[in-house]
Amino acid sequence: MSHFHHHLNDRQKYTENVLGKLDVRVRLVYLLSALFLSLASNEYIIPGILIVIGIMLMRSSRMSVIRIVFCLLLPFSTAVIIIFMQLFLHEGKQLFAINLFNRDFISTYEGLRIGLVIGLKVMGASALTWSFIAVTPFHHMLAVMKWMHIPEVFTELTMLMFRYLFVLLEAVVNIRNAQVLRSGYTRTQQAMRSFSMLAGMTFIKTWEQANQTAQAMDCRGYQGKVYIQPLVQFTFWHYGQVVIGVIFSFLIYVWQYNFRG
Repeated sequence: MSHFHHHLNDRQKYTENVLGKLDVRVRLVYLLSALFLSLASNEYIIPGILIVIGIMLMRSSRMSVIRIVFCLLLPFSTAVIIIFMQLFLHEGKQLFAINLFNRDFISTYEGLRIGLVIGLKVMGASALTWSFIAVTPFHHMLAVMKWMHIPEVFTELTMLMFRYLFVLLEAVVNIRNAQVLRSGYTRTQQAMRSFSMLAGMTFIKTWEQANQTAQAMDCRGYQGKVYIQPLVQFTFWHYGQVVIGVIFSFLIYVWQYNFRG
């Protein structure tokens, strides 16, 4: 097939760990099952185990420790905020109290427990999602979208956004570096002015890039059809892997409630 876009081919080598050797559709089912299992859990053990599994899969895909920390930094910050908010939203045994603006905000152990569970769910979902991304080329994700019969307009927009996201990011970084060299962030007022100019230039660059992309696609005879390399045929072996994964997730879900009992 000579119609495949050059950035949708297997030019980037992805490290295949245990998860990466599975078909991408099987991986997606495992990911969704694990996410459902984490969301349905009301205890610490299941989300905690999923966090460990996600980090181990990320590490086995040869992601550096620094990159793993960077990927999980935002969900960790979100989890901390959630835990702090949940402390004061539930009744129960008092943990500590804060007097602010002549009002007492009382934290409880029940709020701490619920906050920890929600925070672990956020961390577990993020770790599992990053482990899936680490072993899945982007064109495989587009192929899954096509296999799931998602409208082609969404597949096309996803492809274009991913393709030109890095072009736009490079332009933004270059503009900001030029501002830094010209002492654009030395003072607060100057920094606000420089940031507003950066935001405006980013919008202009996005508009210009969109027009250039549309003109280039028209010049190349674009007919509204995106050619994506199809996935291999789904066999009985793949269906067996899906069934095994779903049954395993269901057994863990049942075991969780028996463990609580």
